[in-house]
This record gives sequence, structure tokens and C-alpha cells, in this order.
Amino acid sequence: MTAQRDFIDIIDLAHHGVPEIPTFGRYRFARARGNLETHIHAGAFEICYLMEGRQVFRVAGRSWLIHAGDVFCTRPDERHDSADRPLEIAALRWLQIVPPKRGHGFLRLDAAASADLVARLRKLPRVFRAPAGVEERFRAGFAAIAAGDQLALAVGIADLLIATCANAAPVAGDDDAALGAVVRHVDANLHRAIPVAELAHAAGLTVPWFTARFTRAFGQSPARYVMRRRVDRALELLAGGRAVTHVALDLGFASSQHFAAVVKQWTGKSPRAWMPD
Repeated sequence: MTAQRDFIDIIDLAHHGVPEIPTFGRYRFARARGNLETHIHAGAFEICYLMEGRQVFRVAGRSWLIHAGDVFCTRPDERHDSADRPLEIAALRWLQIVPPKRGHGFLRLDAAASADLVARLRKLPRVFRAPAGVEERFRAGFAAIAAGDQLALAVGIADLLIATCANAAPVAGDDDAALGAVVRHVDANLHRAIPVAELAHAAGLTVPWFTARFTRAFGQSPARYVMRRRVDRALELLAGGRAVTHVALDLGFASSQHFAAVVKQWTGKSPRAWMPD
């Protein structure tokens, strides 16, 4: 299987006949990047769709941990950042929306429909589940940009926003008992690598069924989820002052060098950077 390469696309759609959307973007990172610095989007909503992985965002002093399949929203002029956490191993799609002046239309909608859509945007929860077809809609948007089809681009974005607002139910807890048992098993065994077959057994499923079900629910493979949780535990121990070598041994890494490489991949920082001064 060929590994997917990192990419990032950020396009100002004002250059493509849709000035209401100053940013239309997507990225996929296989290694953690630097943290998202504090900023605002003057007069613009921002809607982020996390397709894979997980990410911390902070708005007005409150941090939110979002997972694959979640949507995260900021309203115009809200200060937000990633709470000094890196941009994680993940795939994200996002756009910014500048609402029209009162009595004006946008995205090829008339004034009344535009006002209704903006009212729905203002009522969106901070975090909720993404509507079906987000990836396909973004892909169609980039295709419309490449084809120079301004009508398809504007109408497609309007369709994406309408679908997002129509399905904006706040995120609820996972009620899947089998996967809940797996999560508890992982957290109880962070001191070692955990084979996928062992997790499938904990869920009472065959490996193929378990892998597909887990990936669909968590937006990442079981192996990647386990490693992320081991890194989380490592950061807790390092913050408590435990030595790097001891943390590597506590969590079952083959060597302190391997441990350091994993932490760097997932957080963008060395283990020592997470220790108290």
C-alpha cells in the first residue's frame, strides 16, 4: 500500500467568483505540525470538518477535543487557537463564510434565503457531527475551481452549508458497548503495544469486522488510536516530572530513541519539551 503524502490546499474564492468564501481549504498531515496561533476571522464564520484523527481547538479560554467526523465552528471575530497543542496527524476540510449585508443575497441565493442561511449559521453548536458527503462536496468544489465553473462552485458551497445546518446535532457520547469495552481495555494497557487481534477479541468481533467498525466510529485505525493514547499518557507522565527513559520503559517502547521519535511525530516536540522547567 502506498503511503499518502502530506498536502495542504488553501484557496481564496474571491479569485474564483465567490467572494463570500475567503478561504476554502483542506489538508492531510502524517506528522504533527506547529500549533495554531491565536487569531480571528474578521466578520467571518469558520467551519472545520475533521475527516480523520483528532484535534484540540480553543475559543474564549475553553478547549474542545474534536474527533473524526466532528465539525467545529467559530463565529465572526472570535479569538481561537489550538491551545498550544500541535496540528495533529489528521485530515481536515474547512471554509470561511462572510455573510452578506442586510437585504443582499450570496452564494447565488436570493436575499430571503441568504438571511435564513445566515440565521442558521449563527445557531450552530460549537461542535457537532458532520453531514454525510462532506469529502465529496469539497472534492466537487476543488473540481469546479479547476474547471472555472463559478456557478457549480457557489451552488455547491451553498448546498454544503445547508446540509451542515440541517444536521447540526450536538455530539453525544458513544453508546456502542463493544467499542466502549475496547476503549477501557486500551486505557488499562497503555504500558505496552496492543495487537489488533487482542482488541477485536475484547469487542467480541473478528479482526476485519472490528477494524472496519472501529475505524468508522473513531476515524482512525485501531493501531493509530492505541499509539495516540500511549502518547497522551506519556505527556501526562512527562508533565509530572518523570524522566524520559523511565516513561519510555513504562509505556513499553523498545528504546528511548524510538519513544522520542514517536512523541516528535505526534506532537511536533521532543519529550523533554513536555517536562516542567
